[in-house]
Amino acid sequence: MKKRLIILHIDGLSYNHLFEAIEKGYMPTVKRLLEKEGYNAWKYRTGIPSTTPFAQAGILYGDNTNIPSFTWFDKESGVVVRFGSRPSFQKVSHKYFKNKTPLTEHGASIATCYPAGASETFALAYNDPKSPTKTKAEARRSVLLRWFCNPFYVAEWIFFSVFVFVAYFIKLVQININGEHVSYKYFITELLQEIFLHHMTRYAAAEAMKDGYPVIYAAFYAYDDGAHAFGPENKFCLQMLGQLDRSMHYINEKREKNKHLYELLILSDHGQISTQPFKDRRHKQLGDILAEWLPNYDIQETPGKHIESIHDRQDGEIMITYSGGLGHLYFRQYQGRADMDAIHKGFPGLIDNIKNMPEIGCMLMKKGKEDVLIMKEKVFILSHTNKELLRYLSTFDDAEILLEQLKKFNSFMNCGDIVFFGAFINGKQINFENQQGGHGTFGSEQMHPFIMLKDEWNIKVENVTNATQLHPLIQKLISKFA
Repeated sequence: MKKRLIILHIDGLSYNHLFEAIEKGYMPTVKRLLEKEGYNAWKYRTGIPSTTPFAQAGILYGDNTNIPSFTWFDKESGVVVRFGSRPSFQKVSHKYFKNKTPLTEHGASIATCYPAGASETFALAYNDPKSPTKTKAEARRSVLLRWFCNPFYVAEWIFFSVFVFVAYFIKLVQININGEHVSYKYFITELLQEIFLHHMTRYAAAEAMKDGYPVIYAAFYAYDDGAHAFGPENKFCLQMLGQLDRSMHYINEKREKNKHLYELLILSDHGQISTQPFKDRRHKQLGDILAEWLPNYDIQETPGKHIESIHDRQDGEIMITYSGGLGHLYFRQYQGRADMDAIHKGFPGLIDNIKNMPEIGCMLMKKGKEDVLIMKEKVFILSHTNKELLRYLSTFDDAEILLEQLKKFNSFMNCGDIVFFGAFINGKQINFENQQGGHGTFGSEQMHPFIMLKDEWNIKVENVTNATQLHPLIQKLISKFA
């Protein structure tokens, strides 16, 4: 019988945190796969930025060029591009993935940023080759209707939702009593993920297997949102992985009983690290500080607020986008990415002011054709012959690999004129959003996700330094099954 493939994507779970959860007994299903079903878990490097849109584009299409973060500004189109609950990627999607074949062609892509090339993001829908005229909205309604028509699923969902709501309420009370930090936006998002999207994603994955799609890619985001809310070291995040493991068990049971023969592949896209919000230290956002330095500029933060020029005259507009510990600063008066010398000339002292902030670890810019990394006391040209630069980079990862990742990242035209990275202070990275855990830049767990593969597939991932390199490996596996 012809084999098919289902890929389960766990957002935000690093290789090391995976094994911590297994060792503490929270993921018995995954443990059984590793110990009794011939699987091995491998660490790989996702690349920079360590965000879901970047990693998922690499995995699904083999191309993540010009996807510089979770949120960015497209100067050419004048569009703030973002993912999540109010996505806008569809406004610029025509620029991406030309002549690229997604892994899920003729298959099912469930709750992904890029459902088989469609412009709608984070949708519970997938392409239906049996009904090619069916729209994404119609496909989503079809899945939901099938679920609501089954009283067993509805009763199970109601019971589960009440249980989750009570558990989360108790956790919130404990947090307030203990004086712990929590990012309430992500707490609420994570609660909704658990109650609805997580539950529906696993159901849609089981239905897609029943329908016999040749390849299925289903993404689960609740752990990542929980780690943003509480920090990845919080015990509650481990308990959430226990719930995720039960969904793995549910899908695996459906897979084993399915009339179609499916192989299972599990992976993550990046990890999470403990962070401290910039605003907790400064009691204001970076945009507020820039507005003090440049009072005649209109400043728009995303996520954040709009700060208008305080004077009658307006000299220009500045866009700032944040993705965890990563930030992009754009000057709208420059076409394309502005050169460092042009910024020095147009904004005397600004680069020095930013780099000297203790919350800023380093900045990345262009200087002519060269890539420049700006530190507090040093300005480095990104070069493999620069021993001092390599010593600095080696404190985060393999220096040669990290250097190449930075050079590729800085080649993206959609990067900010100034790209800035949060500093590590007392073991936590500065985060430009209101997050207790984060990712987006480099350093520690955020760069090192995992992929679980059967030894018999003979897929080698030890040298993967960018998520794009997984695409041909998985494509080859799919072709082998066909």
